Amino acid sequence: MGRAARHSVMRQGWIAFLCLFALSTSGCGLFTTREPEPPTGNTTGSDLAVQPGEVLELLMLAITLRDPDLYMSMIDQSFSYRAKPSAYPDDAAFFNTWDYDREERFARTLLSSGGSGLLPGDSLAELQFTPVTETEWGDSALYLENYRLEIHTVRGDIPQIFKGLAEFWLNRGSDGGWRILSWTDEAGGEAETMSTLRATL
Repeated sequence: MGRAARHSVMRQGWIAFLCLFALSTSGCGLFTTREPEPPTGNTTGSDLAVQPGEVLELLMLAITLRDPDLYMSMIDQSFSYRAKPSAYPDDAAFFNTWDYDREERFARTLLSSGGSGLLPGDSLAELQFTPVTETEWGDSALYLENYRLEIHTVRGDIPQIFKGLAEFWLNRGSDGGWRILSWTDEAGGEAETMSTLRATL
């Protein structure tokens, strides 16, 4: 091995040694367990759905977390709810005046925690959506979704499973967030629908 080659090998060895020394002194805690950092965001109220599909994801999360504020942050102020006769055969016209305020009362009645809440803290609450069709045009979107809601409430007269077909018209607001402008419910089988749950509460 020539002098130049030996010098190169020695130089590379010193560089490697210095790197290891620097890591062992200045990075003493590099591989030690650290306290977890607090989350940088929150999961209630102020969340924005920046894509239309995120609206349904956050709606599902709101049910799981029993968070009425998060739920209502996905609802447009001009919201309307409709039930087709198959979804609420008793009286589909019952929902003709269902608006943002009525939806908020429903969400808070169902999801609020505490002694008066319908959902005990250790009970199951899960909402699932399965896409049928999803179409988007600029600042609006139409989503047709099969849904399944499972809740275990303190009331024996409320079923545990609700299923149906939901038609969502979504729009993007001036703040860039997507929200549900209208929600139409239709039966999807023999199970009770969310229209029945709304009417009950």
